[in-house]
Order: sequence, then structure tokens, then C-alpha cells
Amino acid sequence: TRDRSISKRGKERLHCKIQSVARREDEVALELMNEGLTKYGTLGSIGRDRVIVSSYEALMSMKEEYLFGLYKQLGMNSTYVPSFADGNKKYVADAIQANMDKNSSTAKRDISIQQPKSAV
Repeated sequence: TRDRSISKRGKERLHCKIQSVARREDEVALELMNEGLTKYGTLGSIGRDRVIVSSYEALMSMKEEYLFGLYKQLGMNSTYVPSFADGNKKYVADAIQANMDKNSSTAKRDISIQQPKSAV
């Protein structure tokens, strides 16, 4: 799974510029994940028939430790470690800047409201 707001922004910016199609794609993905969890659960009915939910943010945060945990859950004997590049970084930076800009304009407005009017 991935943060839905970041997933949506990335999808619309890069490969699915039609909002209604991007929204439906997201809905279908969630429906499939819910169906898998409902049908098989996290433990599964026959050992291998189970759903493993992973988190993109956790992978980017814990890197190898998280990756090797996924390998173990999937029954994979691998030591492969890819280079990690956080695709969320640009969206988080954009959001932080937008919040700073918003807070800055709010602070300026609050200061101008609080300043006494000069006597004429």
C-alpha cells in the first residue's frame, strides 16, 4: 500500500491524467486488496493462499530490514537489495512547502489585523 494522496498525485501527474480514470483505477485497486484480505486473510486457508500487505512508506523507512522480512514471508531465499529511491519525497516536499506558504500568508494576515491603525 502507499499513502493514497501521494499515490493519486503521482498517478495523475505521470501516467493517468484523466481524473475519473485515475479515481476508478484507485477504487479497483482497493477493491482487489479488500477482496484478497476477505477471501484469504493474512494467515490464509492453505498456508500459501494468503495475502501479504506491504507498505511503501515502511519499505522506504526500514529498507533492507523490511525487504528481508517480505522475502521471508514470501518464502524467498534472496539476498538481493535494490537501490532505494523514495518516490514520495517530491510529493512530501511539495506538501511541506504548500503548508509553509499557507502558514506564512496566514501569519502575515494575522499580523496586519493586529497592527493598530495610525491616527490621522
